[in-house]
Amino acid sequence: MNAKGVLEFLNEQGISLSVESDKLKYKAAHGFMTIELRSLIKKHKVEIISMLKSAEGSDDNYNHIAPKILCLKSNFSVLSFSQQRLWFIDQLEGGSPEYNMPVALRIEGDFSVTAAEQAISRIIARHEPLRTVFETRESEPVQVIRESVDFQLKEYDLCHLSGEAQQARISELAKEDSTKVFDLRTDVMVRAAYLRLSFAGKAQQNSELVDDEAFDSAPVGILLFSMHHIASDGWSVGVLVKEFVAQYQAILENKPSPFAPLAIQYADYAHWQREWLQGEVLEGQLSYWRAQLSDIPMVHSLPLSYPRPERKEYHGARVSGYLNKTLSEGLQQFAQSINMTPFMLLHATLGLVLSRHSNSHDIVVGTSVANRMQASLEPLIGFFVNTLVLRTNTDYEDIADYLNHVREVNLGAQENQDVPFEQLVEHCQVTRSLQHTPLFQILFTMNTNEQSELSLPGLRFTPVEEAEVVAKFELIIATKVTADGIYLSWDYDTSLFSHEYVETLNTHFERLLSGLIEQSYSAV
Repeated sequence: MNAKGVLEFLNEQGISLSVESDKLKYKAAHGFMTIELRSLIKKHKVEIISMLKSAEGSDDNYNHIAPKILCLKSNFSVLSFSQQRLWFIDQLEGGSPEYNMPVALRIEGDFSVTAAEQAISRIIARHEPLRTVFETRESEPVQVIRESVDFQLKEYDLCHLSGEAQQARISELAKEDSTKVFDLRTDVMVRAAYLRLSFAGKAQQNSELVDDEAFDSAPVGILLFSMHHIASDGWSVGVLVKEFVAQYQAILENKPSPFAPLAIQYADYAHWQREWLQGEVLEGQLSYWRAQLSDIPMVHSLPLSYPRPERKEYHGARVSGYLNKTLSEGLQQFAQSINMTPFMLLHATLGLVLSRHSNSHDIVVGTSVANRMQASLEPLIGFFVNTLVLRTNTDYEDIADYLNHVREVNLGAQENQDVPFEQLVEHCQVTRSLQHTPLFQILFTMNTNEQSELSLPGLRFTPVEEAEVVAKFELIIATKVTADGIYLSWDYDTSLFSHEYVETLNTHFERLLSGLIEQSYSAV
């Protein structure tokens, strides 16, 4: 691997490098900067420092060898490749809630709806995608950035309701908000509503949402956000919530925005992507994917609990798993010892489980990458996320050879991650089906970001999990690293799999991972 590949791979693992006084510095989650990765960095140290220094004028970190993204200062622009795909889907379906991104925060304390509305208005003014509409000009879609928009935060007073009636109304309003279709031609791409509930002391009689005596007599409410995916992604949701809390506090204290103006906006990225990802750059990465995905199975071979419907359904449910702290620490130590990241080792384990259940050695899963390869993209709200296809062969007699293979598959995908998934589907001429998604139907993700507590003096924010699981893929295995261990969730399509079968997959996954780690200890 060359220095460019090292930097790109580290970035996708959440490890960033910078230069201070001719010395390399890094930021990484606990356990992710392994001895082997340190050796890899040291091997390419001189070249890496040179690259970082050459990029100092454009970004604090060097994350990708590509032209700097420049500010265009234009009120309209081309769509990014990802935006264009969603725009076409919206045109075909006449609007769909499938790409809504709902977020719910439970709020305890004295909450000002007026300050909240002003805080969201500031965020809309700061991030152009939230005030962007989509028009057709000369038969091509363009994004038109409005200078200003009117935003109103809806408020619903549910204090007069109690018990089951209040909970039913909360569920009704949350579902109504999350399924309301955005009009891409006219709407602000974010909406919000505040549900004013009873006091925490009263609400506690009906739920287990409050466990802090300091808030027993405080007002309680739920703040609902919803953004359209064409203007947002998972990373953007984190930016929205973080900025909302900071702007809300600043408004209460009669202070200006605590954030410096953004150097670039999403439209600048869309223009840059169109200009850069073409010619030799595009063809070089496409050639990798054509070889990697040649003769790829149209659909996985896992045994289905029920006949596959004629059209894909999105009804889902969830099975939860947990790897305790000891197993989690063993995972990280084992991964370090074999020069893999925890994600790679979990991916390898998942591949073996899927292989045994499907009776196939050709295993294909997808994974999401933030795709914010330049540091200037990190503070933006917008649709950057990309999806990589990880295709592995489990037909290895030696486990070490198999793990090396999984590592190389991950590194190769990372080095060729710039091709948008929708372009990959098009260029690989994948046969479309209404029954399943193209290229892969199983998604595997890992979240290593530590979630900071959202609180202000006299006010506490608690994320509320969605009550309804939407099965965008047939299986979504999500892992989350915490100080207490690794949590797993298996979201599955209930039209295809039974709860019992997915529980079996989870059990086999945990058992196989434990066996791999125990085997590593015995080999020492």
